[in-house]
Amino acid sequence: MNLKPYPEYKDSGVPWLGQIPVGWEIKRFKNVMILQRGHDLSNDKFIEGVFPVYGSNGIIGYHKFYTTKAPCITVGRSGSVGAINFVKQDFWAHNTALFVLKNFGNNWNFLFYLLKSINLRILCGGSAVPTLNRNYIHQFVISIPSPASEQTAIARFLDWKTAQIARYIRAKQKMIALLKEQKQAIINDAVTGKIDVRTGKPYPEYKDSGVEWLGKIPVGWDVKPLKILVKSNLKSLSDKTNPDYEFNYLEINNVKEGYILRSPTKMKFRDAPSRARRIAKSGDTIISNVRTYLRSVCHIDSELSNNLVVSTGFSVLTPKEEINSEFLGFLLRGDNFIERVIINSIGVSYPAISDSKLSSLKVPFTSKNIQLSINQYISDKTKNIDVVIHSCNREIELMKEYRDRLIADVVTGKIDLRGIDVPEIPVDEIEPDGIEETEETEIAEEEAPEGEE
Repeated sequence: MNLKPYPEYKDSGVPWLGQIPVGWEIKRFKNVMILQRGHDLSNDKFIEGVFPVYGSNGIIGYHKFYTTKAPCITVGRSGSVGAINFVKQDFWAHNTALFVLKNFGNNWNFLFYLLKSINLRILCGGSAVPTLNRNYIHQFVISIPSPASEQTAIARFLDWKTAQIARYIRAKQKMIALLKEQKQAIINDAVTGKIDVRTGKPYPEYKDSGVEWLGKIPVGWDVKPLKILVKSNLKSLSDKTNPDYEFNYLEINNVKEGYILRSPTKMKFRDAPSRARRIAKSGDTIISNVRTYLRSVCHIDSELSNNLVVSTGFSVLTPKEEINSEFLGFLLRGDNFIERVIINSIGVSYPAISDSKLSSLKVPFTSKNIQLSINQYISDKTKNIDVVIHSCNREIELMKEYRDRLIADVVTGKIDLRGIDVPEIPVDEIEPDGIEETEETEIAEEEAPEGEE
């Protein structure tokens, strides 16, 4: 496809915006769309969607929820700043989490793509928890094509191209999921003794483990509570830490099933959330003790461990002498163990397990020599799997970069789409919000603070 710029441009008068197509207009954000709250239902104590907050003396308050009518665009206000969704049905939403966009007669899809092209994090106030500032964004200057027909053409083109990209990304994500299942099966069989890694076959003799969910284990193996093999949460940052101390911070939603989904965030102590406290060193294994269904567990290697601080939502487990640190990481990633963690968690929305309960869970255990053999077996069997997973993830990232660059170029007028024939897109191929995102959903660990920034 031969994509060309507009035939004629003019100076926008805004240094960072530069040249815009002749016929496009410069407007402040508030003159195109407004971010607003919906109808506050916090005083309607018995209405559906408003839930009580309980304390030791009974009900102490109510979550603030609101309703809004579709279609609309929602914008993450805090925690997931920049999370933008095009909503096509009426819904309830938490009052502190989202802004809802009011449209002044422009094409909804065009506005969605325009918002996706803006780095909303530069329009935040606050430090510990960056929060989208409504006043900042309302004063933000944007350029838009004045004819509604041109907005519609841009939106149709981007629907078409992002649907193609989404299909590609989904195919790669499906391949990654299958490869991860294959790797997980290899780990499960090795750390529970279903296969003798020295022969590639089952052990010649098994015995009852005495643990119902674990079943039989090889003769020569044992079962021990985790606390016999590890120490928990040995080091933490104190409240008196130097405000300028800089570290790499890892949240629960950065980790899943042994993989780092997003790199740690570099920050200073004074800017860090209160949950950024636990110090993790090379050889430790971190495992989430809240929202345990996320399966956030990871072995910390030397490359990751540089000035690493993790959320207090993790338990940081340091291996004792009798267990190899890498083997511990594999052991705690096993499906059997993770299922025990989830089953023993308490709570619905934020299920959690105490450190004492976590440490009391029993695990299969074998000699140091066999542990090392298991490490090598898993490494050998999964090396090529990891290479392909890495390659697929890289391809996904490149496609997302291309998608984001394309959206930015189109909605800012760097590409002229007039005259381009866009085919009809089957309804089932159009993404619910117009753009395919990653398989992981980012979830803020702490609720946004009350009040407008």
